[in-house]
Amino acid sequence: MKYSRLSKSKFVHRTIDGSPVAAFTLVELLVTISIIAGLAALVLPAVGGAMNAAHRTETLSNMRQLGAALSAYITDNNGSIPAEKGNSDDAWATSAAGQNDGVWYNALPRQIGQKAVADYAADNGGKAEFYSKRNLLFCASAKYPADKLTASSPYFALAFNAKLISSMPSPRLASISRPNLTVAFLENGLSPESKFRPGQPAYQGAAASSAAGFVTRYQKKGIVAFFDGHVALMLGDEVVSPAGQAYVPQLGTGGNVLWTVDPLQDANL
Repeated sequence: MKYSRLSKSKFVHRTIDGSPVAAFTLVELLVTISIIAGLAALVLPAVGGAMNAAHRTETLSNMRQLGAALSAYITDNNGSIPAEKGNSDDAWATSAAGQNDGVWYNALPRQIGQKAVADYAADNGGKAEFYSKRNLLFCASAKYPADKLTASSPYFALAFNAKLISSMPSPRLASISRPNLTVAFLENGLSPESKFRPGQPAYQGAAASSAAGFVTRYQKKGIVAFFDGHVALMLGDEVVSPAGQAYVPQLGTGGNVLWTVDPLQDANL
């Protein structure tokens, strides 16, 4: 096939017998590229929004399963709530050694027949599986740190309420006066993620968290699970005060959740 110049801007293909076949001009090519770019600009946000909605649905489902596991655990343990964190630390090695079996991230998944942190820690390649959709504690919309596979402790994008056991020696469900407003689990910030409030401390991805660690991954909203079993997508303003911590008092000043067994207690102590 040969090319022949017809004008300064027009080229044509010629077939073997010499008959011309029209081709794109440079201007036509640029217009086509612009149209494609415009369509991509319209489609990509829609695709991103659909993915975000799918991740939100997955996290809501995981939170509901954690709530069901918590309810079953409380029933099987005379109303007691599992430990929020390990006695010494929440490291992979500590769980692998069986020292944190009573902590929520080991006790609750096993309660419903799923793998716990200790099981992932003991398995070859278990850390990689922990950061996958096969894990009940995984959050697909979270931005996990780059060192997630080499860090000494797992990063928790979903965490247990850190203010319950610290508020009394051995809390039971019956001691929680308003379970429909008291946080059981929350979406927990990781170091690569943007803080909802400037006053929040740096996100750590710890096993237990509170208002100071709450993160909003869905247009200024995040997911919270409560002790009565319901799960809600909540505005960050409902959970975190302008100071970057829990509201004081916890209700009536803008906040819509409780962190402590006693609603009158300061949840930031």
